[in-house]
Amino acid sequence: MIPLLMLLMAPTNTIDFAALRWEARLIVLHAATADDDAMTTQRARLDDARDALRERDVRIIRLVGDQAWIDDQPLDGAVAQTARERFRIAPDAFTVLLIGKDGGVKLRESEPVETRRIIDLIDSMPMRQQEMRERPASRGSN
Repeated sequence: MIPLLMLLMAPTNTIDFAALRWEARLIVLHAATADDDAMTTQRARLDDARDALRERDVRIIRLVGDQAWIDDQPLDGAVAQTARERFRIAPDAFTVLLIGKDGGVKLRESEPVETRRIIDLIDSMPMRQQEMRERPASRGSN
């Protein structure tokens, strides 16, 4: 996964969303401030399912104020603004997005989401169904 991360990040630690298309599903978390309770809750839920999410090719992008991270790696602050514009996220709202490998928004919520719901949604997607057929070891894993 490190080579992919290197391809996606330019020397200034920006991110190329187009390069992620067809390679990864994205969970985008947005909060106005670092002490947002909803962000803390959502991060804890996702941390508990990190292996299941990795198996499903999920990358987690966090946007907090003018700061941004992908999989806990810091990104250039301009990424936060770019992502808010691209995904139409209000700057003062907590938001959880699930972006499919096709680049489409599959889930948009303003409250923390149970990880099981995200995993079930991913597993119901045709592309994930194909992945499970092609990667039998992933079948039935959470």
